[in-house]
Amino acid sequence: MLAMTKVLEALGTLLFALAVYAKFGADGELFHPMLDDELNVLGLFIIGGSLVVCGAIGKIKINKQLAKLERDSRAE
Repeated sequence: MLAMTKVLEALGTLLFALAVYAKFGADGELFHPMLDDELNVLGLFIIGGSLVVCGAIGKIKINKQLAKLERDSRAE
């Protein structure tokens, strides 16, 4: 579960970084024509950002479960 969360978050980070590059850093010299379309860049922002948020929520849930297991193991 933790590995899947990390993969989703890494993919989201890459998509979000690509959208930021296309929007603010390319200066008209994009390396792919798909990034010329503003709708595609917006989609990258939305999908990448949502994957990052889902990954963060997943990490929080996993960390809570690990902390509970650790508390339970100390109590025994």
